[in-house]
Amino acid sequence: MNKFAELMGGQEIAVTKRDGADEVVRVRAVPIAEFPELLKLLDDEVGQVQFYCQVRRPEVQSPKSKVQSPLSPKAEVEAIDAEWMSAPAGWAATLMPDSHELVISTAEALNADFFARWLQRRMRRLETVRPGLADKMFAALAGAPGSGLPSSSPKSAPTAGSAGPKP
Repeated sequence: MNKFAELMGGQEIAVTKRDGADEVVRVRAVPIAEFPELLKLLDDEVGQVQFYCQVRRPEVQSPKSKVQSPLSPKAEVEAIDAEWMSAPAGWAATLMPDSHELVISTAEALNADFFARWLQRRMRRLETVRPGLADKMFAALAGAPGSGLPSSSPKSAPTAGSAGPKP
């Protein structure tokens, strides 16, 4: 992760909405305390975009991050952080596809390494408590045979003229 982006709580990027409006948003460097919520969104990109993005508060006239001030570094970071709020519900669905992908790639660059290491530690702890659980969870996530979830592999799909799977 970029240390400056980590210190600032994320990275500002410009996105374009479906109505043609441009907006500067902050893609968050997610705190570890919020990783369980991110894990729940693993297979929901629109949910991830909503989760990662912050929009500037309406009452902020000019961003403090662009103004030189005599604040201490900690106070400056707090002032910049106060400029942002969670994106309103449904906001992620208003983005153009290129902007959606830019948010995801920026979020992955900021968060993927640390999140992956956190997930590995979590899976090791689960495996210690209940051996075999990690493999079952990964199989379920992948829809692997034997996971109890339908597989998306071509072998399991009925072919033309077949009766499909037997009950």
